[in-house]
Amino acid sequence: MEYRITRPDGEVRFIRSIAEAIKNEQGAPVRFVGTDHDITGQVKATELLRESEARLKAAERMAHVGNWVWDIKANRASWSEEMFRIMGQPRNYEPSYEGSLQMILPGDRNRTEQWVRDCLAEKKGKLIEARIVRPTGEVRTLVCTSEVLLDEDGLPERMFGTCQDVTDARRAQEESLARQKLESLGTLAGGIAHDFNNLLGAILAQTELAMAELATGSHTDEQLDEIRKVAIRGSEIVRQLMIYAGKEDDVLELVDVSKAVEEILGLLKVTVSRHVTLVTDLGANLPVVKARAAQLRQIVMNLVVNASDAITNHEGLVRVTTRCVTVGHETAGATSEGLAKGEYVQLEVSDSGSGMSQETRPGYSILSSLPNRRAAA
Repeated sequence: MEYRITRPDGEVRFIRSIAEAIKNEQGAPVRFVGTDHDITGQVKATELLRESEARLKAAERMAHVGNWVWDIKANRASWSEEMFRIMGQPRNYEPSYEGSLQMILPGDRNRTEQWVRDCLAEKKGKLIEARIVRPTGEVRTLVCTSEVLLDEDGLPERMFGTCQDVTDARRAQEESLARQKLESLGTLAGGIAHDFNNLLGAILAQTELAMAELATGSHTDEQLDEIRKVAIRGSEIVRQLMIYAGKEDDVLELVDVSKAVEEILGLLKVTVSRHVTLVTDLGANLPVVKARAAQLRQIVMNLVVNASDAITNHEGLVRVTTRCVTVGHETAGATSEGLAKGEYVQLEVSDSGSGMSQETRPGYSILSSLPNRRAAA
């Protein structure tokens, strides 16, 4: 049996005793012998392990992260408690590699199988995002990462890792993106309506002038020419709207970044605030880049609209710049971090607004540079 004792100094120790009664020939106990073993260190270690496991379970539950292990040679799998909750399976469910694959949405299953094969072939872990279907029919989005453990011969022996349920985070991102799109469309619609009102006003004014000239028997060539020019401006706005809507083939093509920006300048001017002055400094004869022109224009449009919103209700400036830059060992600053040496086309949108706070800025330190000749080759 195990029990606790208190020493004279007040210290409590855990003891494990093993005892036996020694009996005489008549079967009556005459002696009691045994051993005592101080197991205080073992008990404390066990308690620490239990506390650690409890903290790990709580952390997994709060972060919606479960862990798993797959013994490749024995083809046995085990899940943590949170994995059962994530997958929507009861605790008596026996996990397996094949069973896990069947839970993955058919559209993501082949990609997940290839992910496993790549991990084993390269003998290293990777990250993947895939969707699963719970027994209730609910679809959840998981981000899984893995590690590969090798045996003495250097062959994969075990694969283990974690899966995090990011469904709620993805939904929040999609809802935020949808709100941003609606706000952008509202700004765009307001700008387009204002511009078209101006065009219609010009057409109406020129039409009235033409009618007045006709009444006096004069020629109306000048007024008709002005009406024609205004109609062309209107058709150009419609064409730019089609470009913004992405009505182009979604394929990589050789794009002149400066020209792509120039094609939506008219649309940019009607979307910015009336307090904002839009200035462009577009490099000439820049090397072409491999890109999706429609997506590039949408990026510029979103950046300009955001910059305009940041200026709020005071006079400000939004500048769009394109240039050719060279990245080398001597290049300093965040603009070249993580880029290979070589020539790049840089697209920059800046504004004179208040900018982001120091707390917000680290999360948005993202560089978007487009490689030119290397990509085009």
